[in-house]
Amino acid sequence: MIFMGENKLKNLILSQLESNSMVTITDDLGRVEYANNVFCKTLEYDSDKVVGESHTLFKSHLHSDPLYKGLWRTLKMGKTWKGTLSETLSNGKEIWLDATIIPFKTKKEKHTRYLAVYNDVTQYKLDNKNLKEENIKSKTLFNNMPVYVFTITKHGKILNVSKKCYNKSIKDLIGTYIYDYINIDFFEVFKRNIDYVFINKTLSEFESYDLDANGKKINYSTLVSPNFNELGIVVSATLIIKQNLKKNIINEIEKLGVSTLKTPKEYSSL
Repeated sequence: MIFMGENKLKNLILSQLESNSMVTITDDLGRVEYANNVFCKTLEYDSDKVVGESHTLFKSHLHSDPLYKGLWRTLKMGKTWKGTLSETLSNGKEIWLDATIIPFKTKKEKHTRYLAVYNDVTQYKLDNKNLKEENIKSKTLFNNMPVYVFTITKHGKILNVSKKCYNKSIKDLIGTYIYDYINIDFFEVFKRNIDYVFINKTLSEFESYDLDANGKKINYSTLVSPNFNELGIVVSATLIIKQNLKKNIINEIEKLGVSTLKTPKEYSSL
């Protein structure tokens, strides 16, 4: 709980008037006593209509009741509440506000009032939402492509894999060896290229094939690239296997936007 004199309160309000933040003061029942011009302009409310109204006027359906109950519980304990809230504009549009709400009393008052300072973070929220949606789309697209990305040790042990394959889940694949799943005719080809990458610290690519359940031949192009630790030592390799790749595999992988998986530092001892 903050105690302040009337002059200090006025100076605080005046300082906020000159800022770009939205400011409100409410009584102990949550009714608006003061709202600065930035608040009214941003939320598209007439200042005369806002004063005297309860803050529930702006309550968003995007938040659950427990959030608001927790907010008021914190304030009633005399503690400052910080968080992100969604407010509803007069036209029904939702905006997101980074909020700091401080309970205070002047020396002459018995009841608590609440000073709230808001900053508009709507664009930040939208950007993050769009980014998450794009990531989901990219992940869905990647999972539907016949591309498999493995992170392996120099002995072929699988540390990570992009998606399930060989009729096994990702969990079941991790810890097994890539050599257990390839065509036995290409065992030496895989091993030679993987060894080459670890020894020469450079890329290697080669062609192979396998037979599906119906005996149909499936052609593969494989790219092996080294993963380095902070000392420049190759600690693992990324194996990118693509079905029916007719173009140069490096150009195709860049076109698809598939990035090399990075190996965690804990694998540096392998």
